Amino acid sequence: MIAFLRRLRPRRGVYVRLMFEDGGKPARLGPMDRFTAEVFLAHRLAPDPTFGSRRVASARIIGEGA
Repeated sequence: MIAFLRRLRPRRGVYVRLMFEDGGKPARLGPMDRFTAEVFLAHRLAPDPTFGSRRVASARIIGEGA
């Protein structure tokens, strides 16, 4: 059922770019739609700004429709 719903929501090439405090290479997550990117930022990074055991300094939604 979830796979069917994912096919209904088009992926528009929106990415989330994460910059880390240690100055390492930024991470780019996606592609995803705008809603999924906003939910990721609000629910995954807002309470605890870490990703892959690295502390996130900034996060930005980039790409088409951003």
